[in-house]
Amino acid sequence: MEAGNMPNHWVGFTPFFRLDEYLVDRCQRTILFWDVLRKRGNNYLAHVDAGMPPILAFSYEMVVDGRKFARPVNYAMVRICERRRNE
Repeated sequence: MEAGNMPNHWVGFTPFFRLDEYLVDRCQRTILFWDVLRKRGNNYLAHVDAGMPPILAFSYEMVVDGRKFARPVNYAMVRICERRRNE
């Protein structure tokens, strides 16, 4: 096939088109992924060291208890009475 007869969709295509940008992006995403995992692990260890306190602790009142239905289910509807303020 002659150069003048190349299909339009092949114009400007090279096998390594934007490979450098792809590799930089891939490396950055990999570093960010492992950084997030490290931070989550550190947060978990700090939570364990603190005695594993409940993360969401609200006072509530039961509206509907699904365990008492004719066909019991594993959920309940509650109303949050007082929200915990930022500590």
